[in-house]
Amino acid sequence: YQRRVHGIINFLKKGARGMRNIIKMLALDHPLIDVIARVEKSYLDRYNLPLNATVKPIPKLMPIYNEITSMSTCQTMPAGSAMNTLRGCQHVISRNSPNSTWFFGCIGDDDYGKILLDDMKKHGMVGCMHVHKEYPTGRCAVLLCNEHRLLMPNLGAACNYPDTHIKENWDKIEDAETYYSTSYFLSTNPKSLRAVFNYGAEVGKPVYFNLAAKDWVLNYSKPLMEVFPTMEGIIGNIEEGYAFGKLLGYEDPKSDMKDIIAAMCKATLKNKREKRWVVITNSLQPTMIGIRDEKGNADVFEIQTPQVAKELVLTTNGAGDMLAGGMLGSMIAGHEILDSFSMAQQLVRYYIQQPDGSLPKEFFDLLPQFKFYFCLLYTSDAADERSSVDLGGRRIIK
Repeated sequence: YQRRVHGIINFLKKGARGMRNIIKMLALDHPLIDVIARVEKSYLDRYNLPLNATVKPIPKLMPIYNEITSMSTCQTMPAGSAMNTLRGCQHVISRNSPNSTWFFGCIGDDDYGKILLDDMKKHGMVGCMHVHKEYPTGRCAVLLCNEHRLLMPNLGAACNYPDTHIKENWDKIEDAETYYSTSYFLSTNPKSLRAVFNYGAEVGKPVYFNLAAKDWVLNYSKPLMEVFPTMEGIIGNIEEGYAFGKLLGYEDPKSDMKDIIAAMCKATLKNKREKRWVVITNSLQPTMIGIRDEKGNADVFEIQTPQVAKELVLTTNGAGDMLAGGMLGSMIAGHEILDSFSMAQQLVRYYIQQPDGSLPKEFFDLLPQFKFYFCLLYTSDAADERSSVDLGGRRIIK
């Protein structure tokens, strides 16, 4: 009787814990909040600010944060590379997995931190943050003037994430199904990132990483190469890809990116799942996707980039992060990588045409226009005509 009672109690404890921590993706990075406002050119001139630039938050510019917050055009948005990706991921999986993406980071004990957490909830994300008593919440003033934009980031508490927070919340690390981070976090707490990625690799859970910025790839190459073997998926643009190629011995700037991608796929892999793929985007040029097979070889594919008329593009801020989020969300939902990438392209196609960087209310409303794009029909009776091709005794209708 006692064994039965204890068994029921343990079962209920596990069940309650599982319901509390349904985590489809857990991200570690710099949590920021974008404070966005439309301003007149005269406002920029008052502070002698240039157009289309990123400026440091020097003391004389600090009042801007409070000034734009009180403007009628002001809006806030969860920001930072990994946060943008997590928002895209949660949007894609929200139908079947609401509120199942978690973010680990450090915020300040201030109003901006509270606004950030509230905004995350609105987008279905869960913030598991260390609250720093000394540093303010990381924020980025985004000043929009006609078609121009000026950025003023102030990372603050985001750069002061302590090791203790991971230890105190290790149960959530264990509950997570996938892990994600960027090279930015390597400058803050590589020890915590290494602990999480090593755990994911050891137990056979997907570990995803965004190269994020070429300077971070090169400047933090040592901690990056320490966690590289744990990674199942790697995302970056062409400049970041060439930067990583240097770490693998590809010093020649004329090196073929496909060779670098293949080398990344075939490099040492310590993840129990024994899988790896690499996605390298190149602006409006085709994206290159490398996939490692079971024998350790790699195939590299090219995927065309959908073109959008220039006059329809209203924002490109965070578009790359949103592409990563859409793709990873689709993969979590059970789709293969090439299909997932095409789905993510449609998400970004919508995203860049919205003035406020919003996402469609129902992502899957976008799918009917291309859901058969990668569809192949296998049959043994297809007519041997131009509409079909032979493939090892089977017919595949084009």
